[in-house]
Amino acid sequence: MKTIAVFNHKGGVGKTTLTANIGYNMAADGNRVLLADCDPQGNLSSFFGRYDMTKKSIVNGLSGERPIYRTSYKGLDIIPGNLACEGIHPEAGAVAQMLGRYQESYDICLIDCAPAYSELTASALNAADCVLIPIRLDSFSIDGIDTAMMKIQSGKDVHIVVNGFNNSKAARLFLAKLMTYGYPLCDSCVRFSTIVDAANYLHKPMAKKARFHAVTGDLRDLTKEVERYAFE
Repeated sequence: MKTIAVFNHKGGVGKTTLTANIGYNMAADGNRVLLADCDPQGNLSSFFGRYDMTKKSIVNGLSGERPIYRTSYKGLDIIPGNLACEGIHPEAGAVAQMLGRYQESYDICLIDCAPAYSELTASALNAADCVLIPIRLDSFSIDGIDTAMMKIQSGKDVHIVVNGFNNSKAARLFLAKLMTYGYPLCDSCVRFSTIVDAANYLHKPMAKKARFHAVTGDLRDLTKEVERYAFE
């Protein structure tokens, strides 16, 4: 099983949206996919109808229990997160140890990290073979890339994806500037559309909400690219 962490210490860049859609697309491609929600907000768990403070979560998983639940989609399971994650202090290798128990059951694991850097986030990043950093094209996101990369262990496979690209003059200037810095940018770029908010409100992957929409195509391209990073 390959493990990919989706991380940025800045909020509002679309980490959960990308994790949900890439996970769904990978499962639709025939992969056995495990999602791990390491964000106390539990938005990924809510997206797939699995946020429940009375049920097992990643906190239980770190204690040796099995906290995996099926989603409504074939080949796509989830380890939920919830507010209980806020009070835990796992060791650096704890998430890797937990996921290692399911090494033979899944092809890939996607970890949705919290924007706030914590011991749980550090443990999730330590478990990852690859880290995907979503950004928006604004000065605050770009300025935060170095800070995000400083949190990731040296030698990790890191890729930065532009999310919510709106093709404005300012966005094009930011992208041109970003490309001069030598960051490991993904070839794929996900465009902005309000339909993404509508899909999130309905708790539907874009491929189920608007199969032929341009953003759905962008997410498919990004999924294929991430699969190459994971499996090649």
